[in-house]
Amino acid sequence: MTYLTNNRKVLLTLLREALFGSAPDSFPTDGVQWAEVMEEAKEQAVLALVFEVLARRRTALPKETVLQAQLLSINIQNANRHLHQELVRLHKLLSSEGLDYVVVKGAVAGSNYPQPLLRCPGDIDFYCPPQHYLQALELIASAWHATYEGHPKGHHQAFVHNGTHYELHNRIGQLYQKRKNRQWQQLTDNSPRATVSIDGHDIATLSPTLHVFYLFLHLYNHLLIAGVGLKQVCDVAMMLHGNKAQIDRDELCRLLSDFGLEKAFRALGSILTAHLGLPSDEFPYALTPIDQRYGAYLLEAIFRHGSFGFHHRRYHKVSLAHTMESLMIQARHVFRFAPLSYSYTLHWALHAVRSKLCRTMK
Repeated sequence: MTYLTNNRKVLLTLLREALFGSAPDSFPTDGVQWAEVMEEAKEQAVLALVFEVLARRRTALPKETVLQAQLLSINIQNANRHLHQELVRLHKLLSSEGLDYVVVKGAVAGSNYPQPLLRCPGDIDFYCPPQHYLQALELIASAWHATYEGHPKGHHQAFVHNGTHYELHNRIGQLYQKRKNRQWQQLTDNSPRATVSIDGHDIATLSPTLHVFYLFLHLYNHLLIAGVGLKQVCDVAMMLHGNKAQIDRDELCRLLSDFGLEKAFRALGSILTAHLGLPSDEFPYALTPIDQRYGAYLLEAIFRHGSFGFHHRRYHKVSLAHTMESLMIQARHVFRFAPLSYSYTLHWALHAVRSKLCRTMK
């Protein structure tokens, strides 16, 4: 595991302490390149979490590294406060018209963290069921003067309000077999909603069991497309930990089996328990050496390209070279992880090929 350098081991140790408080009283810091550790934490979208632990430990860091990390950490916390305010505004707007909605990921996942403001923020992703979807589009356009970006028949419409990027989805998640997609959508539409308190308001979301499955589905899809970061892995860990009493383990295992994702989830479990500190009894499977081997492959892929696969690439601008590099990354991930989900990966690959052919022919 040459990819698991000393710097990365230190990063994982710090992250483990940030999430679960489980870390040694001290750990070797000789030879640690702190600027590289913090840069990698930034690439993995976990910088504020890691920096808080270092500050609490009073770890001696280069002055420039401290100043940069402190500024980014403050910006992350302020961005989260703004995101929470926007989420409350969205809740009030949709609720005022009696529209059903579900917020996923983001601040809802962040509510499970010991310090939610330290989770690196992103977009606000929310879903409205078919009977309310068009009403929600019209209401937001009218009340917030929103301009939508995206194809009218796409799976979501994006817009910006008060500097926050929103995505209104007409389905939760993406599966690549029509039958499986219908099965999942029926399940999410017909299952009881849960709520999460954000700034004193009850924000509607998926039940913890469905949310764990969805977070993993989102993570795995992005892994195949380009890559994921430790942030997305932490979200799954904290959803499992923060809702351990509410999660129906049998239902979760059944979902993962039905959709062909059990082996892939078990591989992720190896990272959650061995590297991030999730108690083994909070993960719904007993792990095997095969799970641990593929967990190591998964962790290597995570460190290779960082959050959503944006980092350590040769070509960053949209171009033929960028497209070819992306195809090489996808091919590598498909062949590496296909044994974890043969049917799912095959249908994902067929969907990707069809999508690229359609774009090429336009």
